[in-house]
Amino acid sequence: MSSPRAMALAVALLTLLVTGTALPAEERGLGARPPTPEEAAYVSARMAEVRQVAPNALARSRVLAEAQALGRSPEWVQTKDGLPTAVDNSTLQYFPPIRSQGSLGSCTAWSSCYYYDTFTQAMDEGYDVSGGDNDHICSPAFMYPLTNDGADGGAYTPYVMARLNDVGACSWTLKPYSSSDYTTWPSEAAWVNAMQNRTQASFSINASTVPQLDALKQHLANGNLAVASFNVYQTFYDGYPADGTGINDGVYYAQDGSLVGGHAVTLVGYDDAKSYLDHRDAQTHYGAFLVANSWGTWWGVENSTGGGTKGFFWVAYDMFLNSTFGPTAYYNTDRDNYRPRLYAAAGVNHPQRDQVSVRAGLSTTPGWWSYYAVDFDGGGALAVSSAKRIAVDMTDGCSLIGTDPVVASAQLRVNASAGDPGTITTATFFEDLDGDGTYYPTSYTGPTVTVNPGLVGAASATIIMHVGEVTAAVDPDTVNSSGVTSLSATFTDSRGHGVASWLWTDNGAGGAFSPSPSVQSPTYTAPANTSSDALVIDLTVTATCDGAPALVVSDSVSVMVRPLGIYSDVPSYFWAYESIRACAFAGIVSGYPDGSYQPTNPVDRAAMAVYISRALAGGEASVPTGPATATFNDVPTDHWAFKYVEYAVANSIVGGYDPVTYRPSDLVDRGQMAVFIARAIVTPPGDEGLAGYPPPATATFSDVPTDFWAYKYVEYIAAEGVSTGYGDGTYRPDVIVNRDAMAVYVQKAFELPV
Repeated sequence: MSSPRAMALAVALLTLLVTGTALPAEERGLGARPPTPEEAAYVSARMAEVRQVAPNALARSRVLAEAQALGRSPEWVQTKDGLPTAVDNSTLQYFPPIRSQGSLGSCTAWSSCYYYDTFTQAMDEGYDVSGGDNDHICSPAFMYPLTNDGADGGAYTPYVMARLNDVGACSWTLKPYSSSDYTTWPSEAAWVNAMQNRTQASFSINASTVPQLDALKQHLANGNLAVASFNVYQTFYDGYPADGTGINDGVYYAQDGSLVGGHAVTLVGYDDAKSYLDHRDAQTHYGAFLVANSWGTWWGVENSTGGGTKGFFWVAYDMFLNSTFGPTAYYNTDRDNYRPRLYAAAGVNHPQRDQVSVRAGLSTTPGWWSYYAVDFDGGGALAVSSAKRIAVDMTDGCSLIGTDPVVASAQLRVNASAGDPGTITTATFFEDLDGDGTYYPTSYTGPTVTVNPGLVGAASATIIMHVGEVTAAVDPDTVNSSGVTSLSATFTDSRGHGVASWLWTDNGAGGAFSPSPSVQSPTYTAPANTSSDALVIDLTVTATCDGAPALVVSDSVSVMVRPLGIYSDVPSYFWAYESIRACAFAGIVSGYPDGSYQPTNPVDRAAMAVYISRALAGGEASVPTGPATATFNDVPTDHWAFKYVEYAVANSIVGGYDPVTYRPSDLVDRGQMAVFIARAIVTPPGDEGLAGYPPPATATFSDVPTDFWAYKYVEYIAAEGVSTGYGDGTYRPDVIVNRDAMAVYVQKAFELPV
């Protein structure tokens, strides 16, 4: 008795003899077969049945577009409930051109990988594959050798769909399809490329009832494809699309003839108005799915546009409802914009590739293992070789990884019935946990791992997570208002990278970094702290490493800024504390860079000019820069106190020892201080303002008689309450004035609030 395939070839020959036209039966491969027990169990554990599908925005927009084109009412739109009358997703840019599987039994890989996964990934990534962009078209040549047990005997359709969740499918470019090759496993590059085309989960819709047939239609209306299998009978195999028993007006509606074999195809659309005459009841029926086949463009009909290439066929809804086609359709959800973050590539050797399984794992808590990239697949007559390493996506375990080093393993299991051991010669783990597209490899460095039958072995390597640490330091950590401190930072990187850039910030506090915030160790000038409490400023340094990926890490230190006028050597119980603090708040004193005030330091004539000028002008900011030409030879324009001395001269506070000498380094005694203060606080300033002041006839202080050179000035500041002298009735005019006393005199003289 002749086989169905032999009968098909005979029919093709007869057609050639009668019509002179050959039906290329060799271009009409099939290949959907029943499952093995292992495949059935695998699918059962991974595929969920769907009974309802909700319309999405695309489906609703399609209904609205249909209503507008047909002039339908809003009520009509509502009755459609997001389910258009007709849909054809093969017209979208995501659908690849019709191609042929040739004579191989690879239809499951064509329907699942070439059509379904290509469309799904192109839609996810926004690719236009309608013109045949092989870089973004998924190759059936990747999946078929992984699922056919090493023989051209086809594969189980839902198993192939479920395997897309594990291994994905590589591009046609990396594994071109050949109708004479059904055994070659992918290259390492193909394995890796396939990972980005992995889907997430598998689902089925049994469309043998009207509600679930509508669910399948809704799935298509939502802009998706689906895969289905059916038994091909002789009339369809040889006769479609010509009218005949079970075929009318391009619609396949009934089986007829002998069984040829199982076939997997891709559902791309439907049309509720698609009509056909059923010979069994002589009635016109309506409704059919549009299906993409993998028998090339010479076969079948065009899609709904009527102007494209052939390669499609219509199958009546009734065939799903009576279970003569399908009736189960399969689809997967996608991993949106997916790229692997961690994967292993292992070089495995064994003379029989159906005796080994390969997966990868992590020593996380809890431990994690991946799917099996190969699991006793591929046929016993064929070997697996480390020349083509097998890659396994480990991304699903990345959520368990912290900052500590983790051991990654490539595992080989050899079947107990195998006659030979297997080996792992190489294993490399590629990590891109930060997702910037640059992979950092870590390789197994040990000897070849030999795995005897019935055992499991692994090649492992410790992946040092790309971690860096920056440590910031500040010295001193307490400064005066507007004080300066020194910053420094150190950087360590688990991969030995250096620093590409530094960036310091005070988080908006208003200070300044010198020479810039983009150096490793700048100085920092704190802002003025005019509050009554200490100000704590967080200084943050960010380091960006110079390696790939460019790790960015930060650290912070705090600097405390004393309130304006609070110095390290002027505690709150210090006798002149309030006056010194008042002068600081008024912008008259600022202390030293080390945070001190040094209250016992004597005041010289240069410093005296500073005190008086700042007080008279209303603070440092109001003291003018001074004239272009210096008044005194010993206080030139580049002298640190130049502007203060000149301001005092301009306000008749000082006149110098002679027209050209100021003697800025001479220390100031209490008699001289009285002159400075008296001239500064009188109105107008200077001796002119004091001209109307009559000093008392009797001296206030025993050591400042009426004929003392500074008598009038001492008496004036005494009368103003600036100085009351000592308890013994003396003034001690020859005593050198220190910085603490000077602050007291200025605070009282200018009535600064304490």
